[in-house]
Amino acid sequence: MRFWACPFMWILLAVYFVAASPAASEQKRLALVVGNSAYIHAGELPNPRNDAADIAAALEKLGFEVIRGIDLDKQSMERTLRQFASALSGAELGLFFYAGHGLQVNGHNYLVPIDAKLEDAAGLDFEVIRLDLIQRIMEREGKTNILFLDACRNNPLARNLARAMGTRSISIGRGLAAAESGVGTLISYSTQPGNVALDGDGRNSPFAKALVEQLLTSRDDLSNMLINVRNSVMRQTKNLQVPWEHSALTAKVYFSPPAPGDVTAARPSFKQVAVARNDTANASGLSSFDGSWTLTLFGSTERCRPRAPVLSIIIRGRTITGRVARGDVSGSISASGVAEWTHPNREGHPLRYRGSFNRDAGSGSWERSDGRCWGTFVAKREGQTASAPQQQAALTPLPAWHLSAPARPRSATEDCATRQVAAGQDTYCASSVLGKQLGNTYGARNLFDGATDTAWVEGRSNSGLGEWIVVSFEAERIVSGIRITNGYHKHTGRSNLFLKNNRVRHLRVTFSSGRADTIALRDSGEGQFFTFAPTERAYWVQLSIDGIYRGTDYDDTAISELEVVSHAVQ
Repeated sequence: MRFWACPFMWILLAVYFVAASPAASEQKRLALVVGNSAYIHAGELPNPRNDAADIAAALEKLGFEVIRGIDLDKQSMERTLRQFASALSGAELGLFFYAGHGLQVNGHNYLVPIDAKLEDAAGLDFEVIRLDLIQRIMEREGKTNILFLDACRNNPLARNLARAMGTRSISIGRGLAAAESGVGTLISYSTQPGNVALDGDGRNSPFAKALVEQLLTSRDDLSNMLINVRNSVMRQTKNLQVPWEHSALTAKVYFSPPAPGDVTAARPSFKQVAVARNDTANASGLSSFDGSWTLTLFGSTERCRPRAPVLSIIIRGRTITGRVARGDVSGSISASGVAEWTHPNREGHPLRYRGSFNRDAGSGSWERSDGRCWGTFVAKREGQTASAPQQQAALTPLPAWHLSAPARPRSATEDCATRQVAAGQDTYCASSVLGKQLGNTYGARNLFDGATDTAWVEGRSNSGLGEWIVVSFEAERIVSGIRITNGYHKHTGRSNLFLKNNRVRHLRVTFSSGRADTIALRDSGEGQFFTFAPTERAYWVQLSIDGIYRGTDYDDTAISELEVVSHAVQ
């Protein structure tokens, strides 16, 4: 499966909006579809123009008026957006699709025209276009707006900017940052905010492929379409990518005329979910979803990160039950696997869940009842029909230590070592290690032995690019920074090895929470310290080599000392 430089695709979809008026089908439906592939300073992207062409064709079949823009520079992009904004006046339904490079800096998202260089920080003001500007235009001109965001990795323009910003480059995040929607707007992400998306092996990205399929074939409302998109992307990527959304829509929306009998079917309100649960709580019939399920929860932002990232539920018949520290889980599931349930939380704002299940897996989104926090979940079936002891176990609150941490990255060639620090035990694992030479070893233990004349040296023949170190903790920590000594400093009888080996130029720092930052290192043998603002709660931190200073003699990349600075969660 290919990883490409951020085909960042997003749609402000104006969709069929089912209202009381019979004239809904005559409402103005306008779309702007942009695909940027021919980047001048970043290399060509293969899929964005395909994604844009296929989305545009699908929308035209659905009766949308489509404005197309392919390979737009900054001036052309601004001109096209202005044309779109003017045409949106008086529209009930509007659509904006973008495929191409995108990035986030200091929590703000940017779209990248094909002529951007981003050689310095001023490029953010003059070479790219901020997402929130377009969102503001849409929410001012249109009554119903939906944004789809599809971001991925390896953006060379982001690395240009990281080099220019130096130590400030830690503010350059991976993927896209979370953005909140206004009333009448839905924002759909191709993966969790701050995470990366895949470009796929075919004509389209997994997200674009699934979205086109739904546009052309589905007669469901948008919420159910997005569940189908999410499950399709998860199947294509083997759960590496989990689309999610945040919605402030005020009614059902459709792309195609709904199936007979569905127009007036309202989605249950928060109170109606509880009523539905009471109506089915005594159902004795079994369903194909019966059993114990474990959900892993993801938050849209650090503020929204779940305190308990794992939730256990029981499905029996049409009823969903379970237990959390503050009370009961209650809800229902339909015969087709569409589920809704709620449970209380400590702030007094119950959490509401909506998702879709099959026999073995599920996915969906959650939202706090006051609308201030939201996120996604993935579900895994733990067994078959739940027995009485299993049901009782699910009703017992789990202690904090029982909550499972997200699995850390692993490698078949990894080398690991442990050390004790004030906060507990740290485990250092390196993805590969150079073999023993002349009595010298280059394993992970060298990273914290206090000696600069030893080093971890990666063992792959690719200059070290993509090789990594993971530092994992026995319990969740608050991570505030890293200390690092670059290169290999051993003196031989004739020379210093520092300049002979490769050194690290850029490190990609990825947390178990999904957050990612880029750090630019100096080409110096002195110790360097980087702080994370804000700090991050994490079970592990991965540091991947994303750029190097080329050595004069050898193709191996080395780091002498490394410490992840953290403290225990109180």
